[in-house]
Amino acid sequence: SYSFCTLLVQMAVIRAGFDIGSGSTKLLVAEVDIKKGVIVKELFGEERPVKFALDLKASKDETLSESIMRKGIKVLRGFLKTAEDLGATEVVAVATEVFRKARNGKAYADMVKKVLGVTVVIVSQHVEAVLGYDTAVALAGMQGCVSWDSGGGSFQITAERGEKVYMAPLGASVATAMMVKDIQHREFTPSTSPNPVNQENVNALSKLFISKLTPPPDWLTNGAAVVAVGGPNSIFRLASDLLDSTTTITIPQVQECIEHLLGETDAAIRDLCCPREDSDPPSMILPKLTLLYTVMQYCNIQSFRFVPAIGSCAGILVSTELPWERFHLSKL
Repeated sequence: SYSFCTLLVQMAVIRAGFDIGSGSTKLLVAEVDIKKGVIVKELFGEERPVKFALDLKASKDETLSESIMRKGIKVLRGFLKTAEDLGATEVVAVATEVFRKARNGKAYADMVKKVLGVTVVIVSQHVEAVLGYDTAVALAGMQGCVSWDSGGGSFQITAERGEKVYMAPLGASVATAMMVKDIQHREFTPSTSPNPVNQENVNALSKLFISKLTPPPDWLTNGAAVVAVGGPNSIFRLASDLLDSTTTITIPQVQECIEHLLGETDAAIRDLCCPREDSDPPSMILPKLTLLYTVMQYCNIQSFRFVPAIGSCAGILVSTELPWERFHLSKL
């Protein structure tokens, strides 16, 4: 016969969910009630910068460099060891926008499988949107909200668990490359900075963003309650930090952040906006804020509520659609 404790153990498993994004690689390890589809207890959560999208934007042949792929493998190896130490028994890894675009995106996924023994699923932008929505619902506790997830290579604004999605291949790394290449007409490398940036640069970049956006749908422009999820280097966390940890952020406040940084050097912006060792570089700050401001204005998002997250890992952990595998570390 089964005891009550045995039944509880059967319902809860320790899962490791990886979100391999365009700008960082994220891991969340948690006890998950797979029957109810909820996170019972978070055991570990962290994201580490791996600038795949910046690397791709600097590429001459639309491929990821060997060096960035090696860095990605190194980060994953360390995270897998952490998951092992915490007793994870199931694992899944999801890769997003940059791996859809790079000619060798699938080759990177194959390399992870060969070297580390973990299958990487390169998901569509629609699946990415659903995972972002599930993350917002899990963390904000709001059924029926509109979620906004914006990473290094793309953004998704989602309602009704993917039944309604507004998205574009515009993210923090893409915005930075556009500022340098398309607005300032300079050669772009991952270390190139557009700073100091002036108002004319911001206006031109905003106009270029709009040219790449489709008209926003009524369900978004009619005053939707938007929950924005993101990690320490997300565009939402950037604005929140500049506004003294404000969690509800408005269009005028984002505009104020931009105006405060115009004309500033890398050194000045680093002091103001890049407090951590793993913070995004100063080169990305104004392009990120410009993207945030433009999408809010264009989609009539008068304000959003920021909820900190480890990428879309919370949504990944409760997913029933992803191919969960038994956790084994024979290749570590």
